[in-house]
Amino acid sequence: METQTVNLPVAVPRKHPAPTQCEPEVEELIAWEEDGGCEATDGCWVEPDGICEHGHQSWLLHLGYI
Repeated sequence: METQTVNLPVAVPRKHPAPTQCEPEVEELIAWEEDGGCEATDGCWVEPDGICEHGHQSWLLHLGYI
């Protein structure tokens, strides 16, 4: 019997750009979430669990709340 080697793709963790905005206060995060969105770490407006077109995560994702 012959053994075959199979190369499977490996998931590479995605690196997000460093924040370009100051970290918001918790009260601000709550207000954004109540508005149905959140700022990304570069100031773009995204879904609470979103990533903007520039690759920046929402603050809620970045800070580990989601």
